[in-house]
Amino acid sequence: MTPRLLVCLAMIGWSVAGCAMLPKAQGMVGKLSGLSGTQASPVEHPKDAPTMEVILRTKGTSLTLVALDRDQDIVLWSSRLGAQIALRDGVVVSTRGLGGDLMSALAPTLAEISAAPAEYARLYEFLDGADDMQRKSYNCTTENKLVGEGESKLRQVVETCISQDRRSISNEYVFAADNRLVASKQWVTSSVGYAEISHLSQEN
Repeated sequence: MTPRLLVCLAMIGWSVAGCAMLPKAQGMVGKLSGLSGTQASPVEHPKDAPTMEVILRTKGTSLTLVALDRDQDIVLWSSRLGAQIALRDGVVVSTRGLGGDLMSALAPTLAEISAAPAEYARLYEFLDGADDMQRKSYNCTTENKLVGEGESKLRQVVETCISQDRRSISNEYVFAADNRLVASKQWVTSSVGYAEISHLSQEN
């Protein structure tokens, strides 16, 4: 993990407290992995591909993922053991091989998140403990905060989402002065928890 990401995570504290359905993300992940469920298989990585560091605290693990394929604005990232995360411009839209995976998501674009304050809806389709498909919808709001001091000051967007059964999740996105996404903490599923992602020096 890069020193700058460690600074971002320390400043935030990572407290746990146009949308579009993305069937193409689900299809791309399933096609490349050959998986319909949650079991990961080893994947051969292309040489000199961009890498991404991800921490999954609920799983008690960290992953180094490599950019495996791109479909328009969606990039599929994969570990050597086959765990996969699909990002649309840096926003998590599906996973495979993590257990209790996010199958697809109705999610805001990064531009909509960056334009905080804003309001929009999210919809998650995920596998429960019995590998049955479940859906959960959220109403979300965003707010801006500043983290750090002086030249190291960064803009943090906090996205708070509340479901119909009053359960809440809180996603966090850290933007540099040029509005590049440098770090994020994004909810995946209750089985996977939050993914803490370094977006530095990689394609999203």
